[in-house]
Amino acid sequence: MSSQSLLSVETSAQANAAPMPPGTMPVTSRKPGVYVVKSDGPAKLALSSLVRAEGFSPCTFDDGAAFLAACELLPPGCVITGYQTGGMDALEFLGRLGAKPVFFPTIIVANKGEVTQAVEAMKAGAATILERPYADDLLLGAVRSALAMNVPMEARNAHRLAIASLTPREHDVLCQLLDGNTNKVSARHLGISPRTVEIYRASLMKKTGVGSVPELVRLAVDAHVKC
Repeated sequence: MSSQSLLSVETSAQANAAPMPPGTMPVTSRKPGVYVVKSDGPAKLALSSLVRAEGFSPCTFDDGAAFLAACELLPPGCVITGYQTGGMDALEFLGRLGAKPVFFPTIIVANKGEVTQAVEAMKAGAATILERPYADDLLLGAVRSALAMNVPMEARNAHRLAIASLTPREHDVLCQLLDGNTNKVSARHLGISPRTVEIYRASLMKKTGVGSVPELVRLAVDAHVKC
């Protein structure tokens, strides 16, 4: 299917669909998301139509900042973006995305003159670099590969989100655990009572959903907790 026909399909679908806020998708969708981050309207519509035709669930964002603002609330998926999108280049986008407690494999679509810079984006964590012009099958293959990366990462994302939800004092108690300290030693280091440490530990277990201290330690290590 050509880009023009894809654009026609997308435009028709949008005209017949109920209005939705820009850059959103139904929270009831169980399909992995394909997040198209492009400031170029026609290119954005063509890409989203292509991935929708293959059974994926596309969601569009006008620029990297808009996606970064929403990404922690989005279902797992992958990102398709250009080297330059809305004043933010791929290196900045990947750096800021990497600092979030979520994981979205990112496909960079680059023009010929941007390939050298795009290689730097690959080093910064991009899943795939595609140079224009490219075959639709190549892009769709890259999407499938990127989405497959989410399977082992979903649990890790959940761990990172759980750690991110901790209060500063809960984080302190967790760090004491990682140092191998007992409740009594932790209490002395933190200036609180051993009973209070026990209460914080119980809160940690509840928030992270683990059933034992060793599980909590493994979760914290997997989430790369910094103390």
